[in-house]
Formats: sequence, structure tokens, C-alpha cells
Amino acid sequence: MEVADKALVTGAEGVDAAKRLGNATFDLAKTATGKISSLITDRASGRRGGDEG
Repeated sequence: MEVADKALVTGAEGVDAAKRLGNATFDLAKTATGKISSLITDRASGRRGGDEG
């Protein structure tokens, strides 16, 4: 039983690590998407302002 218990603990730790990595990756992707969206909006606003002036 000791080997099986250790395998379960190790597996659970691996699942937790994968979840943390997935969450961190998702957070980074959200941040990047927000920054890109802001950049596009800023550039579009700048071009419109330049065309009018």
C-alpha cells in the first residue's frame, strides 16, 4: 500500500502543478489580449484624430 499511496500523492501534486501552470498561462494570455486591444484602440484613435486635423 505504501507505493500506491505515494503514487497517488505524486499524481495529485502533478495535477495541482498542471492546474497552476494552466491558470498562470491563462492570466498571461488575458493580460496580453488586453494590452493588444488597448494598443489597437489607441492607434485607431490616433489615426482618426490625425485625419481630421
